[in-house]
Amino acid sequence: SEALLQNANLVPKFDKQEDIYVDLFKELKEASAQFDGGVAVTGDIFLNGSAERWKSFANSVRLIMALRLSKANPTLGKTEFLAAKADGVVTTAETNFEYQHLAETANQNAWFGRYLTRFDYAISTTFLDFLEDRADPRLPVFADKPTDGNANYVGMPFGLASTSGIANNSVSYVGINLRKQNSVERVLSSAHVLFTLAEGEKLGWNAGNAPDDAQAALYYNDGIKVSMEEFGAYDATAYAAYIAQPTVAYAPADAIRLISEQRWTALYLNGYEAWAEWRRTGFPVLSPGPSPLSVGGQIPRRQAYQVAERDLNLTNYNAVIADQGPDEVATRMYIDPQ
Repeated sequence: SEALLQNANLVPKFDKQEDIYVDLFKELKEASAQFDGGVAVTGDIFLNGSAERWKSFANSVRLIMALRLSKANPTLGKTEFLAAKADGVVTTAETNFEYQHLAETANQNAWFGRYLTRFDYAISTTFLDFLEDRADPRLPVFADKPTDGNANYVGMPFGLASTSGIANNSVSYVGINLRKQNSVERVLSSAHVLFTLAEGEKLGWNAGNAPDDAQAALYYNDGIKVSMEEFGAYDATAYAAYIAQPTVAYAPADAIRLISEQRWTALYLNGYEAWAEWRRTGFPVLSPGPSPLSVGGQIPRRQAYQVAERDLNLTNYNAVIADQGPDEVATRMYIDPQ
């Protein structure tokens, strides 16, 4: 609340994380309401001036934000979740919020730019094993086979020391259709929203105020289907076989884990969202790499503050650390209390 005031305040305080959530809910509602006046929108490269789609985007962000409070403040989370759902959210691949990159340097896909100079980006062994164990039809889209002629997909173990000596051409790069110069970048995925709705039903965040596994299963299966459609990997027969597997089929006793695993899969290349959902739910169960750099050797749960922030705003830095815990990547955040 005190940031961006320039010379008016060069040492702003840190707002509490819970207060930021409350304010963001307010701002998203206010932003959505601005479209109610019927004012024409021009120059819109995302949604071509569609007020209704912008409103559904804001509602969908609110829905996802609300579920982030499932452990930190479930009362507020449920209230905001039901309000966002009632206002209308995105649920089909056609209503995704996407940016169409262009075949030109100024507007190219970031993955295309990365692979111009580096070839050490690869699908992780952890993710590859998960996909192969379930014969996931999205795998050929997610990754390419190694360029060294290996007929099999090969993952890159994460958390290795830099001296590990794995040849770049011996591992599977990000799939070519996801890293072309003009490949689409998905900012908000309908599959993510559907898995959010599924978890909400399992938590009883509905009109009946009780877990509804039948509705949760419908949202869950639709989320898988829409994810396959989003990545251009949907085939009716393959989809039916996939969701029938014991490792995938919705099971009430294991619903949160299953929903979380499929959401993690659907969020491929959207690392920040996948990371936030993993921290909140603990699923999928992941283990640190063999050479972790973090304190305690654990998977990071937050980003540390910049050194300049500590040096130039020490009083407020010390205050926020006293409130929320050590400035270490293993310190849990507000949405991740346990």
